[in-house]
Amino acid sequence: MASGNKNFDQLVDKGNPVGEVIAVDRFLIKVLGLQPVAVNALIMFDDGSKGFVKQVDADSVLVLHLGANQLRIGTMAVMQHQEFVCKVGKDFIGRVVSATGDPIDGKGPIAPSGVWPVFNTAPALYERKVVEDSFQ
Repeated sequence: MASGNKNFDQLVDKGNPVGEVIAVDRFLIKVLGLQPVAVNALIMFDDGSKGFVKQVDADSVLVLHLGANQLRIGTMAVMQHQEFVCKVGKDFIGRVVSATGDPIDGKGPIAPSGVWPVFNTAPALYERKVVEDSFQ
């Protein structure tokens, strides 16, 4: 399945779960297949745009599309990461990036030093530092 998108094709060739868009409601996308996948998994569509899984059903998943262009029924999707991650690194300071860390300021690509999950569990209350200064 050649989509013309090198990154998408590499993910498919690796054997990542693949699905097909069967319904579009603005930014909510219903994808048939794509199993096994978990809530908050990062999804790439064949046009290069991304989204993340919000709901998993028996034969389909509901994906929140993060791209600017509306997707069409029949668009292919592949799981990019098991969780919603964002590229990180010192080169991102002062740049305008999307939720996934892709530059959107027109200043060229950014070399990430790693990726971090977007959804993290907050530390337990006993692990947090006590706030001693009040805002005025």
